[in-house]
Amino acid sequence: MELRSKPKRSLKNLTFYLVLLAAAGLVCAVSILYPLEFDWTADGRNTLSPASQTLMHEMQGPVRIIAYASNNGELRNRIRIAVDRFRRFKPDLALSFVDPDEDPDTVRELGIRVDGEMIVHYQGRSESLRDLGESDISNALFRLSNSDQRWIVFLSGHGERSPSGSANHDLGKFGKQLQNKGYWILELKTALSASIPDNASLLVIADPVVELLPGESDVVAKYIIHGGNLLWLQDSERLNGLEALNGLLGIRLARGIVVDASARAYGIDNPAFVTLSEYPAHPITENLHSISLFPKSGAIESDPGTQFQASPVLQSSLQSWSEQGPIKGHIQFNPDQGEKRGPLSLGLALTRAHADTQQRILVIGDGDFLSNTYLGNGVNLDLGLNMVRWLTESGNSISIPVRFRADQSLELSPAETAVLGSAFLIVIPAMLIVSGWMIHRRRKRS
Repeated sequence: MELRSKPKRSLKNLTFYLVLLAAAGLVCAVSILYPLEFDWTADGRNTLSPASQTLMHEMQGPVRIIAYASNNGELRNRIRIAVDRFRRFKPDLALSFVDPDEDPDTVRELGIRVDGEMIVHYQGRSESLRDLGESDISNALFRLSNSDQRWIVFLSGHGERSPSGSANHDLGKFGKQLQNKGYWILELKTALSASIPDNASLLVIADPVVELLPGESDVVAKYIIHGGNLLWLQDSERLNGLEALNGLLGIRLARGIVVDASARAYGIDNPAFVTLSEYPAHPITENLHSISLFPKSGAIESDPGTQFQASPVLQSSLQSWSEQGPIKGHIQFNPDQGEKRGPLSLGLALTRAHADTQQRILVIGDGDFLSNTYLGNGVNLDLGLNMVRWLTESGNSISIPVRFRADQSLELSPAETAVLGSAFLIVIPAMLIVSGWMIHRRRKRS
């Protein structure tokens, strides 16, 4: 009887294990085909906000994200986790990785500066992304999905720096970067046009060297009066027909060239080259963590009592001043000649409420920093792109609610700690011992 029951029991056990393995395989297959995820955090911080979910559903067509990240498992895993939150709501969002060391030419061409920087591609447009927060990723996708509305008009016909030019002083490289980000560029001669196009998101005036006609100045003034956004790059004290714009904005171009003695720390002997490593708190500069270079800059001052609220975005160091003499030989600060000690504002942001939006204007006392010659120095390119992005958004972005980590720590009373400790140290082990003893007794009887 014992010999006959042993094969029977072995067959029974084998059948049980086969059924168990089949059930486990079935569960795995179902979990892959129909994944279920639950976010039990107090504020749902691992789930996209409703605004981001809506954006994912509204975006038509695939999105491709290429992360230029070294073979660092932790870094790539963080990127994968951040992107996967979006892929749950948009299955055609693809993520791939490229090791920057294996393709240095592409990295240099794209201006990749940070390990883990991502390039987001959508409908022939692209945008770089360095932060993994939901707000950063959502707004990058939002800008790409709405880029057909972002026209940038460059004033031309007066010797301005051209966004398509290849000369050293032109902005051709910067213009190409803007087009890669999804902006549409138009060079407009105001002598042939009675107004700035209504669909212009931004007007750029890049240091005209020829006098604007009175009618052309009126076209620019009307654009500003009606709430248009402006980037004004003004290298010299000579305004060349833009005096009315100067008064309308309530600003002054200070006399002289800003010189900076601290530039020597970076191996720059020319004092007219201002280097900035610290920036005032502003959305334009919040993600800049390296130096930017400004050759032959002028200082910008604002008059109180205007309709615009002015705030500095670029400021020289304490070792700088506005030199009014020739920049050669030994120079020194001379307050008797009206020279002013730093910090001096190289760039001012002007804002005011207009209709239902915020009008945004940037006046920069230098245009060389975006030129073909100097664009690749430091974070000049990042700074220029941040400027254009801030000017063209004007509040047109996705607002992601701040999520506070309310459940980061678990606080237990002494009594709760004692109960948990007893459960894990005494109760559970005792239950395992008793259940094991009962199984052993049952098998022994059979």
